Amino acid sequence: MNFKRFLTEQEEFGKLKHLEHAEDHPINDGIAGYHRAVETLHAVNSALKGEKSNASITTKYDGSPSVVFGRHPQTGKFFVATKSAFNKNPKLNYTEEDVERNHGNSPGLVSKLKDALRHLPKIAPRTGVYQGDLMYSGDDVREEGGKYHFTPNTITYSTPKNSKQGKRIANSRLGIVVHTKYKGDTLENMNAGFDPDTENFMQHPDVNVISPKMNLKNFNHDVGLQRYFDHHMEFADDAASRMTPETFDTIGKDKEHLATYINQCVQTGERPSTEGFVKHVTQKHEKIRDGLKTDKAKAQRSQKLYDHVDAITKNRQHYDDLFQLHHHLQRAKDHLVKSLNSTQEFEHSIAGKPANPEGYVATHGGYPTKLVDRAEFSRANFLKEK
Repeated sequence: MNFKRFLTEQEEFGKLKHLEHAEDHPINDGIAGYHRAVETLHAVNSALKGEKSNASITTKYDGSPSVVFGRHPQTGKFFVATKSAFNKNPKLNYTEEDVERNHGNSPGLVSKLKDALRHLPKIAPRTGVYQGDLMYSGDDVREEGGKYHFTPNTITYSTPKNSKQGKRIANSRLGIVVHTKYKGDTLENMNAGFDPDTENFMQHPDVNVISPKMNLKNFNHDVGLQRYFDHHMEFADDAASRMTPETFDTIGKDKEHLATYINQCVQTGERPSTEGFVKHVTQKHEKIRDGLKTDKAKAQRSQKLYDHVDAITKNRQHYDDLFQLHHHLQRAKDHLVKSLNSTQEFEHSIAGKPANPEGYVATHGGYPTKLVDRAEFSRANFLKEK
């Protein structure tokens, strides 16, 4: 990795805004992204096999909203905020009046931030800024069939009333999963760490701090899943062996189009391919062209379409290899996710049907990666948004 790329990554991960899927790393970061994906997946596989591993793995909870909270590094005053806490002009909430002024156009968010402002000071350390997903507050928890249930976003979480979590839920007024700690002298220069020291949080019955950390000793990573993982990693390595710096330079020019195409395939269940990508690019250009008013502008857009499709066609092998690599990295990851799904603290369902957790975050070498079964959870999320 060159020095310019290193500095860029430090800037990108100074604040927790977006995590990438393992299979998308090569699209976003070229050969460095490929190595990051491979090293992360192998590290998770080793951890599941009980071998020495430097990967840290946490459950990715489907909470909402995501809240930044803690003591302001310069004033020491407690605040809550959305992800806008790190904007150039941050909306920090020290009082309920601040919440009303900053977010009054979103009543649901106002209610959640007020709950956070009332209860999180009861458990937050005297120093430090953290980020977490709210799981429930107010009247979010319902009781049915001897269990507690809450649905902060797409997934409904359930647990028996007499379970460890059930007892905590019964006595609490707010539940939160804290997944990030920030370090720095000012909000502007803070950097994210993905292993927060929640053991230093204070204890209070009103707040249920749900730990995302996983005890890998209880998981079933059977021989069959390991065999499938090795199979797909071998095919991924084979595809990568055919890829050159020119390959990554070529596909890098289509990074944004590839991202939207991959998401489209998640929604439709289609396997990404060069043919499908050409169709996707064609539709994008045609949609823009159809919205233009003059014949000259339409002709120019048609030429751009021709040039774009021609460039893909001339470099077809590069795209074929990329989609092969993407497919096998995704399938290898999916088999790790199956093992990680084997033991969970909560029951999960989506629209009344049993489901698995949203996914996991594996941090390797200080770099976080999403491990999500996109065929299940990501597709459900896209459909919900529609």
